[in-house]
Amino acid sequence: MHDHDYGTRREDVEAIRRRGFDALLEIDWQGAAQVAARCPDAYRIFILPPSVEELRKRLTGRGQDDAAVIERRMAAAESELAHAGEADFDFRVVNEDFEVALRKLLDIVRADSDCRPKIG
Repeated sequence: MHDHDYGTRREDVEAIRRRGFDALLEIDWQGAAQVAARCPDAYRIFILPPSVEELRKRLTGRGQDDAAVIERRMAAAESELAHAGEADFDFRVVNEDFEVALRKLLDIVRADSDCRPKIG
């Protein structure tokens, strides 16, 4: 779907967690479902644009991609956004303003870290 075929090794994530850190994975909704099935204490956070129109404006405004790439990315984004309302996600953060969205994301991560015992 996204022109990439790769994964995150479970051993790498477990090594990070054994050191007492949280692992942050940037993955699509299908990958998030797989992680949640294997790691029930994982939080699933869906970060989404304020609108499809705004996403298109941002992608176009960067001037980095040609029209075909933008269309492919828009199709992938619309497919992803169709899953934003699923109950499986613990949090949804709308990236209206980057600094505000980042603060919300950090608040989620920090609140969880404060409550979760460290893994030995």
